[in-house]
Amino acid sequence: MAYAKQGQEGKTRLERFQQTARDFGHFLYNKDGENGEVQVMGRNGKSWAKITVFFLIFYGCLAGFFASMLAIFMTTVPPREEGPKMTRYLAGKQGLVPVPFYEIKDYGNEKESYVDKINKLLQPYKDALESDDYNQNCTESEREKGSKPCAMDLSSLGPCYSNETDFEYGYDEEKPCIFMKINRVYKWVPEPKSGKDYVELSCIFHEGGSPNQLEIYPSDKPGFATSFYPYLSEENWLPPIAAIKVNTTSPAVIRCEAIAENIERSETYRLNRGATGRVRIEIKQK
Repeated sequence: MAYAKQGQEGKTRLERFQQTARDFGHFLYNKDGENGEVQVMGRNGKSWAKITVFFLIFYGCLAGFFASMLAIFMTTVPPREEGPKMTRYLAGKQGLVPVPFYEIKDYGNEKESYVDKINKLLQPYKDALESDDYNQNCTESEREKGSKPCAMDLSSLGPCYSNETDFEYGYDEEKPCIFMKINRVYKWVPEPKSGKDYVELSCIFHEGGSPNQLEIYPSDKPGFATSFYPYLSEENWLPPIAAIKVNTTSPAVIRCEAIAENIERSETYRLNRGATGRVRIEIKQK
């Protein structure tokens, strides 16, 4: 047997293991240390007290140095309203943001996730309708500096909105609502075409579906109202949103684009290829 074999030191493996365990235990706790003092991990109480005080002072000084450097750095950061801002779309970032996602599939397993994402999107808009921090009736073509952010009338989203707590935005019928918004751009004011007071959202079926099976809300101004702009770095600012109602259960590919004089639209519609101002939405069978 392995335990019966003799090692080079004349001890079996079991005996060497037992000796190692005893030595380690003796290192952890030795009641007969130097001068008869109890030692823990090779140190007596006085030694542990000294090293504890040393490291408390050392790490205290280190933390103080870090805090002072951070405080000095923070004095160089300008206030939020005066700091650097993004004044144009960043490369690789979409101008149009679809919610819940640019690919809709597997209603059975993913429906709850889709509905949850939409609820999270709409909750701040619901809160804004009951808050005095928002302008409840934005009618100007654009916001004035210092004015309250605009609240959005969610009822304008037609069949894509309801006050019912268990509303599922068409995903229970496999005729989904897909919400769209434009990413935030500091001080950007859209310049609509043809004298409109909103950025037009144009969507068509690229594959599958027919024109009468696609609706865009708000129906009177299908797109994004300019009265919400510009974004002036307010924490509570909310961008206008639009909703696409898909009235078919068949697989389809939808192409959407935001139309304004100062929105650059990329050649590609695919977000994973750096689309800006455009988006491709694919609806697959479950």
